[in-house]
Amino acid sequence: VPEEDEKYQFLHHIEDSAIRCQKTVRNLLDFARFSPREERQRSNMAHIIHKAVELVRHRLNLNSISVEVLERDSGALEAPVVLNTNQVQMVFVNLMHNASDAMGEGGTIQIKINLRTNTSPHQVITRVIDSGTGIAPDVLSRIFDPFFTTKSEGKGTGLGLALSRQIVDENAGKIEVASTLGEGTTFVITFPVAD
Repeated sequence: VPEEDEKYQFLHHIEDSAIRCQKTVRNLLDFARFSPREERQRSNMAHIIHKAVELVRHRLNLNSISVEVLERDSGALEAPVVLNTNQVQMVFVNLMHNASDAMGEGGTIQIKINLRTNTSPHQVITRVIDSGTGIAPDVLSRIFDPFFTTKSEGKGTGLGLALSRQIVDENAGKIEVASTLGEGTTFVITFPVAD
């Protein structure tokens, strides 16, 4: 199919999603038996975030949920990071899916990328903020536990956030969460800037 054909973009998304599914299965196997990890690539958070948003945009549109990627800090957008980009992209896809589930119909997901320069090395900080129902304090302490889920049967496996934390850890990053019932949830993901 020629690139200018409308079908090309759809086929490209299908191929991208199939590769992501393969990597998701591989990550599940890695989670269970620590097999060799893929190599890391040099990239930047803006590129990773935009690819993740494109993969979930259709689902979010169906639920009338908007995504705002706030790119005020050009230093953060251009700061190089060395990551397994497919794995990290999966983390953001998972966070947006969870935010969508928490909001139901309508709402906004904000993604803010900032650069922290008062550390060595510098750090790229990405916040994923939803306007959902929030997470109760007694549940908040368990959300990264494998197989823990608050979703109804058949809706979730309880592996999404556990895998997300494992991926972030393996890529020398850090993931934190803050939430207030009735006001929404913020996930903060931090990665070191590459030399």
